[in-house]
Amino acid sequence: MLRRAIAILMTIAWMTETARASDWSGWRVEVMGGAAHVVDVATGPTNNYTGLRILPGPPICTPWDCGFPTETYQHPFTRPNVSVLGVSLTAGAALWHDFQGFSAGLEYAFVRGSKTYEKGETFWGRMTTSGAITETTSVHALMANIAKNFSIGNRFRPYVGGGVGIGWRSTDFDYSPDYEQVGWWTLREDRIPPHVIALYPRTLALDGSAPGIAYQLFAGINMDLTDRVYLGARAAWFGHYAQDVYMPDTLFTDSPNASLHFGALRATVNLGVRF
Repeated sequence: MLRRAIAILMTIAWMTETARASDWSGWRVEVMGGAAHVVDVATGPTNNYTGLRILPGPPICTPWDCGFPTETYQHPFTRPNVSVLGVSLTAGAALWHDFQGFSAGLEYAFVRGSKTYEKGETFWGRMTTSGAITETTSVHALMANIAKNFSIGNRFRPYVGGGVGIGWRSTDFDYSPDYEQVGWWTLREDRIPPHVIALYPRTLALDGSAPGIAYQLFAGINMDLTDRVYLGARAAWFGHYAQDVYMPDTLFTDSPNASLHFGALRATVNLGVRF
């Protein structure tokens, strides 16, 4: 009986302390920084490239040369492009108001990813047959968040939540000095029918930027260092969706709007102050 009574009293005390911690009300600000693994997907644009079809039949010879009969045609280039931009830095800041076990806040987030395609690698379904291309995409976002707070004792405060808002993305392409603009792309064989030679002049990809919708889902935990200062860790899935005339090649002059999906798994360390 005594052990049971002690256990009940300890449980009541822990629940009381938890309730006090989770019901804390007030304002706080925090800054965050960490790493993000970025994936950028462009579903489109729908464009055509000029192909050269080799026709069946005997070679056609002239006094100067011999070759097979051919014909030109337009072949659609509609496959989505997926760029795994790897791990990069991410940062942000937030203003929160805590009330009755919940938090509502306004957060600024910055996420950036970059990848270099070396000679011989595939860039937008084509081989970089000369030089190197670096693709860099960054997103600035302002989101309204809501979170549910929990407590473990009186120092640790786990939480889960999400947010939605507006964002602005920009994509830049940089070329190495040895990149040759005059020439031909070599398309991957699984992107074209058999017995087709694809003619595609290498031209510079166009930088682009566009507004869109930003969103995130997150979970984390804060640890109180003092009554006012806390240190935390958070994991979040961050996304941004936009529509833009996004052209990876200046030949794409009749491109419709492409759907641009930017996604990043963010892991950050947060430092906050209550006031």
